[in-house]
Amino acid sequence: SSSGSESIPEADILLQKRARFTTPTSRYKIGESSVVAAAARQIRPTLTIAESRRADGKLIGRLRRERRYFRTVATTYAQEVAHSRDYCARIMDYCQSREVHTSTLVTQMEALRREVSTLQRQHIEHAQRDVAPKYGDSCL
Repeated sequence: SSSGSESIPEADILLQKRARFTTPTSRYKIGESSVVAAAARQIRPTLTIAESRRADGKLIGRLRRERRYFRTVATTYAQEVAHSRDYCARIMDYCQSREVHTSTLVTQMEALRREVSTLQRQHIEHAQRDVAPKYGDSCL
């Protein structure tokens, strides 16, 4: 049996059609004529360009929305960073004031301990003077 392509001399077949007869392809459905396929190929670029423009428009719109969103997020984060730095500075100032206050309290406590030690020593000395016999007193 002979195929349809063997009945046409190779030189008389256009290069594109020759490729169609020699290599398997899924460009054509069974029963589809080359005229229908050619018409579809001519219409498709017009639809593809229109669809491409719509898709590009959608993408550009989405990118613009995302840019606004990320600009808002970046601004929010910048504000949060500024607030955090301010809060951290206030905490550091508070901690430093507490450190100074604690140091002052420690100094006051050390002074009070010295004063208590001095008073205890004076009390002991005074008690010893009161108990000690006076010169010339007899123990009888």
